Amino acid sequence: MPHWQSMYAGLSSKVAEWAAADPDPTNGLELLQTLRTDPSLVSSWFNAPLRFGTAGLRGRMGLGPARMNRVVVRSAAWAIGELLLSDGSRSPEVVIGYDARHQSREFALDSARVLVGLGVEATLIDGPIPTPVLAHEALSRSADAAIMVTASHNPPGDNGYKVYWSDSAQIRPFVATQIEEKMRQHLVPESDLAAHDWIQRFDPATAVSRYVLESVDPSVNAGAGDLDVTYTALHGVGTATLVEAFARAGLPQPHMVASQVEPDPDFSTVRLPNPEEESSLDHAKQAAAESGSKLILAHDPDADRLGVLVSVSTGWRRLSGDEIATLLADELLTRYNKRDPTKPALVARSLASSPQLDAIAKGHGAAVRRTATGFKWIIRAAIDEPDFEYVFGYEEALGFACSTAVRDKDGITAAVEIVRIARRLGDSGLTLAERLEELATKYGHFATGQVSRRYDDSPDVLKALLAVWR
Repeated sequence: MPHWQSMYAGLSSKVAEWAAADPDPTNGLELLQTLRTDPSLVSSWFNAPLRFGTAGLRGRMGLGPARMNRVVVRSAAWAIGELLLSDGSRSPEVVIGYDARHQSREFALDSARVLVGLGVEATLIDGPIPTPVLAHEALSRSADAAIMVTASHNPPGDNGYKVYWSDSAQIRPFVATQIEEKMRQHLVPESDLAAHDWIQRFDPATAVSRYVLESVDPSVNAGAGDLDVTYTALHGVGTATLVEAFARAGLPQPHMVASQVEPDPDFSTVRLPNPEEESSLDHAKQAAAESGSKLILAHDPDADRLGVLVSVSTGWRRLSGDEIATLLADELLTRYNKRDPTKPALVARSLASSPQLDAIAKGHGAAVRRTATGFKWIIRAAIDEPDFEYVFGYEEALGFACSTAVRDKDGITAAVEIVRIARRLGDSGLTLAERLEELATKYGHFATGQVSRRYDDSPDVLKALLAVWR
């Protein structure tokens, strides 16, 4: 039998089962037609199912278990529900949020309907929100699990599925493995989903207000400096939450990058909606020049990461994640020590982040924890060490945790803190860049750098590269 025919024989039953489970009949028709004309392509859609990585399931939208789609999402929700119900002791609660990417709302609704169909109490925050708002709601409710539909800073053709567990932190590998195993067991038919009107829905504006109320302390000195700030949401969902957070903090509202202030799932003005990409901030630089701003803040589309640009004599200087963390860590540890704390302070960083944090912590008498990459690990310092007071955690990829009200990285509270620092420095005639030099003189100079490359559908290439590095 020719190779393609044997491949066809092995795939046909899987494809037919998948087509039957897909709520969009045109997808099933496309699968079956493509199987006849290009079975090797269909094989690529089926031979390597999506797996939970550093920040959950994330990948290109398309057909088959190797892509993000409604069949994969329904299986994931079913697996989460089955795992929660497996102890049989109580009725678990799951809270669900979503961003403004293509199909995010459909993925969130499907998840809620699957969970309610299983007998799990599911609450849908029914409107696009930042990831930190969902993470806060999970902690505030003491939910048994939470789901955030987002692909963060990925290209517009991607989507993703972030899962939090009963500790309100992202799931760790032992939970992810159980979910993946259950996902392979079952494709969820439409008949197993609850009706739309059975879903509990929660107002997103209320969720945002609750998050801001518990995450932003209005008593902290906001500075009196005259500082113009320009903000870009990079076509994401951060704008409304940032505006409310600035208002509670007593900060003037920033100038908005009009072309990027509203959600746009096509991210039409940028190559990649990532504040680490220099070109993604071109519109912000232009807007800042028009307004006279000396500081630019940029969120990724789900507002859990923060980019910062400061005006210097030669133009704009983009601060690295390590530099932003240096400013934040010194600020938060200084503030904590002034409160005469009864517990020693604790900070955390990923192994890929600068050891300058260690030097700053030592200067403040704080302990440091160094972790694997990802906030599922960084945030453990806030959960597993009750004898310490968790003050700050970060990873160099622009992820910062400045508040214990969220057990994940949070670009909103990080933005508030950076502006507070900049305004108070302005009162003394200093800039953020000058403050970095002061801190380097005090704690030592540390040089770090980053190379970022994207590899699409190249597992063999990635394995080979990792083997070389290891």
